[in-house]
Amino acid sequence: MCIRDSCYSGTKALPTGEEAYVRTSTDCVYPFGVDPKWYLASNKLSFFNSLKMKLAIILGVTHMVLGIFLKAANTIYFKQFLDFWFEFIPQILFMLCTFGYMVVTIFIKWTISWPVQVDGKFYQPPSIISLFIDLVLGVGDASNNVLFDFENGGKLQTKVQMALLLVAIIQVPLMLFPKPILIYCLSLIHI
Repeated sequence: MCIRDSCYSGTKALPTGEEAYVRTSTDCVYPFGVDPKWYLASNKLSFFNSLKMKLAIILGVTHMVLGIFLKAANTIYFKQFLDFWFEFIPQILFMLCTFGYMVVTIFIKWTISWPVQVDGKFYQPPSIISLFIDLVLGVGDASNNVLFDFENGGKLQTKVQMALLLVAIIQVPLMLFPKPILIYCLSLIHI
């Protein structure tokens, strides 16, 4: 169903011999959904698969965060404060510092008109998967996948990612060790 006319009209020949649709205006934005011309594009399969993957990530992370908050509501209702402090808090921080950041990067990537040119250097849109892998294995280094702070070559992005990674790493032992140790110590007191 088309809400309004497409932002593309006519075709032009590319150097590769393929034809591409021409944008009617650089300011034209389809108001909701996907521009109908995408259904006629030669790369529609990769475009729609990428879009569906990103939407699935957003929906899945939102669902998991909701589940963690419901668990928090249960811990408060049943007065299980040990579970609140050593399960809910570390779980929500870990989730938001890792997968929540991935959702934020998806939205940032969608809002930027690519490629970005700063000081004669062109920045191409980074792969979200590569960015997430570099977050963990590259210890937050964003020099290969700059998504924001183009003027400084992604130095601010690197600092943000390193901080998020540090917070996420700290949460793992907080989820694993304090609760069993405290339960054991409390059981010794009540013997």
